[in-house]
Amino acid sequence: MRRWLFTGWTVVAGAFFGYAIAQGLMHSYAVFLVAYLGEFGWGRAETSVAYSVSQLVIGISSPLIGALVDRLGTRVLVTAGAVLLAGGLAANATVSSLWQVVLLYGVVMTLGSNCLGLVVSRSRYSLGGSCGDAGSRSRWCSPPTASGGPRPLRWCSS
Repeated sequence: MRRWLFTGWTVVAGAFFGYAIAQGLMHSYAVFLVAYLGEFGWGRAETSVAYSVSQLVIGISSPLIGALVDRLGTRVLVTAGAVLLAGGLAANATVSSLWQVVLLYGVVMTLGSNCLGLVVSRSRYSLGGSCGDAGSRSRWCSPPTASGGPRPLRWCSS
């Protein structure tokens, strides 16, 4: 194996892209809100509850996840965060009622994304700025990218 492959910059690049993908998934909810409204006929206020729950979960879970990073280490939480985020996203394709969206997006996916974000920023101090930049960039480009997703993929009948 080549020595340069395992340098600190590889860790920075992996963390940057991992966090960018996680934040892009979490902040493209408004795009899928329109698809939910058309598919299920829910009101905007009802459907927006999932995003509100997500913001509450972030605020409540951040100190707890920060303590878990110190206690369990980054590998455990990166793995758990990735599994929660990917599993919640995959299960979100099968939702049929509002409580499922609230549970999957508002709780499961949010905890996964929060694990990834806090692990990255707490494990290496110099990584915090890079990951903040990744989150900002993904918020800028994820809605236009995701807006092409629901219709071409035909995940719903609307």
